[in-house]
Amino acid sequence: MHARTEAGLAVFVREAFQCQEDVARSIAGVAIERAYRTGAVILRQDDPCAETYLLTLGRVRAAAVGRGGEPVLLRDLAPGDLFGATVQPGTKSEAEIVALEAAHAAVFAALDFLRMMERHSCVGLTLSRMLLRQLREAAERMIDRNTLSAVGRIHAELWRRAERTGWTISPPPVLAALAMDLQTTRETVSRTVNALERRGIVRRTPEALIVVAPRRLEGLID
Repeated sequence: MHARTEAGLAVFVREAFQCQEDVARSIAGVAIERAYRTGAVILRQDDPCAETYLLTLGRVRAAAVGRGGEPVLLRDLAPGDLFGATVQPGTKSEAEIVALEAAHAAVFAALDFLRMMERHSCVGLTLSRMLLRQLREAAERMIDRNTLSAVGRIHAELWRRAERTGWTISPPPVLAALAMDLQTTRETVSRTVNALERRGIVRRTPEALIVVAPRRLEGLID
């Protein structure tokens, strides 16, 4: 399903890859944009994957099931993020990718995407920056899990997410998902967020969780 015109997709691609208009048109020209309803499974864990996805609208979640059957939240993805067969076409998907809300993605045949990386340095640079960011975030969470209390991990994760988005997390984090991500309980997350709200450090609306006092929140990370 085409979710927007090719010209509209080229505008998004130009911003996502920070490239010239003619390069953006060339990249957009080999993509098909698909739309997904809330809850739709875009990729299933362990299924062969031969496509590369550029998320253009909405949010999706990458989660996996461990060897012991335990659920593992890997990351949430936002517009501009890439997933699927970004480096090795035909390999199995490491995760199940599910749309958290109505979403659109520009879909490339993985071999076409690799050719674009060879032809346009901006594509490879964008992918490299994204992978480095994900690696850094994974390392930060690993350090947090070994050095912080459960409440400290919640404070750190809220600060990290808000700092990336101008101190407004929109839509607000789902408490159960945040608990799974931080290896704690939903009740602990709920109590911690409620305490922050009572102290005037965060403010919640139906659309967002706003960090009103970033320095105070950072000071609680322990």
